[in-house]
Amino acid sequence: MNRKQRRQRQATAKTAAALLAGSCYDYTSEGRVIRVSHPGAIKALRRAFQMLIESDCEPQVVKLPYRVAVTFPGKLERPDLATYLAVGIDVDGRGTYSLRQIVTPGATGAAAEMCNRAVALSCLAPKLKERGFPIKATAGTC
Repeated sequence: MNRKQRRQRQATAKTAAALLAGSCYDYTSEGRVIRVSHPGAIKALRRAFQMLIESDCEPQVVKLPYRVAVTFPGKLERPDLATYLAVGIDVDGRGTYSLRQIVTPGATGAAAEMCNRAVALSCLAPKLKERGFPIKATAGTC
């Protein structure tokens, strides 16, 4: 990619990220499909998708504070666990995300962070290979 192409990508990254973030759906804790609409969740998705676009569309992982994570549909029950948002582009070209609370027993500091990010990406990977929206919710599992 040449310099001109990189500048063009940078110029459109925010707009594209906003479009991707505004078209994300998930399941509620009752199992209904709804659009992600809370401003806190949209802001987190927009930031993660912008990172994705700026990194040649490689899947990205962002650690979220619990107060932001609870703005996503579904139910996060453990404020003491680290919450990770992983984003990517699926086989149909749609923005896809996975939100997981992760703990790595025995690991601390940088090792725990590295392991948790790897787990977040591994939970996202099956969603990126799937066509269409998943039929059933997989809350809490990969």
